[in-house]
Amino acid sequence: MLGGDGTSRAVTKAWPDAVLMPLSTGTNNVFPLWIEPTIAGLAAGLIAAGRIAPDGVAPRAKVVHLDIEGEAPDLALVDALFLQGDRIGNLGPFEPQFMKTLVLTRAEPDAVGMSPLGGLLCPAGFADDWGVRVDFCGHDEGGQLLRAPVSPGLFRSAHVRGATRLPLGTPTFVEGPGILAFDGDRERALAPGQRATLTVTRTGPRVIDPRAVLRLAAEQGLMLELPHWIDPYDGGTGGGCC
Repeated sequence: MLGGDGTSRAVTKAWPDAVLMPLSTGTNNVFPLWIEPTIAGLAAGLIAAGRIAPDGVAPRAKVVHLDIEGEAPDLALVDALFLQGDRIGNLGPFEPQFMKTLVLTRAEPDAVGMSPLGGLLCPAGFADDWGVRVDFCGHDEGGQLLRAPVSPGLFRSAHVRGATRLPLGTPTFVEGPGILAFDGDRERALAPGQRATLTVTRTGPRVIDPRAVLRLAAEQGLMLELPHWIDPYDGGTGGGCC
């Protein structure tokens, strides 16, 4: 699958149990993999052809699950941000003074976007069984002034009240009025007094680990040239190692 965080989120919402090989082609990407596409295609092909089962080489990703009072639920793959003073459909970078609460499945210090706002203070990766909550405050309310890359070539400073680990299954509550943005897109508006619950869970799509796939392929000798009388799909392997 080619795309960024938003494309991966769209696929996940339509097909929650998909086994994905997401390749980064957008901006501000954290969820897709940065890998040589030939190798990615080889690994995905071994899975698709049934030569290697996804069990053990395609772990489930974390998501932010959102329960919105009186409305359909939603999800984010990397970041869910609650803002006040912003508007639906705004395509510009987030203004720090509007940001109130950020919940991250992955807080990567070497990423661009919302993820480093947590990652530069409290890192969390794909495999970690926790997310990160970041609370922002106004200029007059103290906190730490954090400068981070929020878009390619663009740095912004935000006043951070705190950044803490968020164990899986631990809810975070926000209350409108405000806007909820998912993986960089402002999509849902909360009316005054309307509540939303944000919870990091490991219930996302399965993501292929190409290195694990190819290591297993090597151990099983799956890339050896087979004699012409051996059907590669009937269980024969043509050899192995070690």
